Amino acid sequence: MPEFAIERRRRLCYRCAAAEHRRPRNDYFPRVAALSEDGVSQLRARIAHGKANAAIGLGMGTRALMNRAEQQAYFIQAVNGVFDGDMVPVPGGVLIQDAGGALLGAVGISGDTSDNDEAAAIAGIEAAGLSAKVD
Repeated sequence: MPEFAIERRRRLCYRCAAAEHRRPRNDYFPRVAALSEDGVSQLRARIAHGKANAAIGLGMGTRALMNRAEQQAYFIQAVNGVFDGDMVPVPGGVLIQDAGGALLGAVGISGDTSDNDEAAAIAGIEAAGLSAKVD
């Protein structure tokens, strides 16, 4: 496979995001970009998407969804069916809010332990000057 360094992938994603922002907006939160490090399994991006999708779809971080799954597994399983299986209710899916508390979207990360995935999502959101919501 040809070399495709992470910085080049980031530039590509940023340019795609900029092009997405020039298109007419809708009320949904489309996936704008996905990045992965060299040598990771192909399912990591889908797992990360499932975490972000679960968070944005239910309006709560995936740590809260995991806690709910422990109490009401039947509910989370039923909702996962509504999501067509694209819901991963473990930490790593974090909502993004602006300073006023408005929901902007969600970040999903997969690649380490779920706790570390969540910590990385929070750090990235906060580094962008935004607020992370995990509950």
